[in-house]
Amino acid sequence: MGFLCYSSSHGALKIDWMGVQREHQRKGIGKALINQLIKEAKKYKSKTLLVETLPDEDLYKPYKQTRNFYYKNGFKKIAYLEAIKKGWDNQILLEKKI
Repeated sequence: MGFLCYSSSHGALKIDWMGVQREHQRKGIGKALINQLIKEAKKYKSKTLLVETLPDEDLYKPYKQTRNFYYKNGFKKIAYLEAIKKGWDNQILLEKKI
């Protein structure tokens, strides 16, 4: 129904990829995945979760939903990341303090 892949760097856990099957969205699965990651973070004494996604000016519906999900679950925008190559997308970095 859903999955979450993460990595760690400098004391933070970073969500690399997360998804919930469309027919199972809005049933608490994404929130449960985040809560499980928080438990993992506490085991390793991490105090921060990070995730990158497309910025707010990108109006493509799936990314609006992604950003809304993270904002609703306590993530805050902490940085705007310019694309490192021409033709690539800019990103925002979101953070959730644990």
